[in-house]
Amino acid sequence: MFARNPTLSSRTAGRHLGVGHSLVLTILHDDGLYHYRYSTMHRLMEVDRPRHLGYCQRILTSLQHDPDIVGHVLCTDEAQFTREGIFNWHDSHHWH
Repeated sequence: MFARNPTLSSRTAGRHLGVGHSLVLTILHDDGLYHYRYSTMHRLMEVDRPRHLGYCQRILTSLQHDPDIVGHVLCTDEAQFTREGIFNWHDSHHWH
């Protein structure tokens, strides 16, 4: 059910299955699934550009001294960016 619709709430799934949402949460957690809630961030502005370009230039320079530097940078997929920033819907979540 959650593979087809990862934004489904545990309460909706519980109602559909005729069980309590806490049982749904227990099963999801036992399967290693946890929900991610979106958070608000500032939108990207033109004044941010020099700082972002500076970071990219530092990484490129660092690559000359340490070709493994990119392996030390933590990248996550825990944000949904738009041109206006990151959206925030209190009830929005994604099971993964």
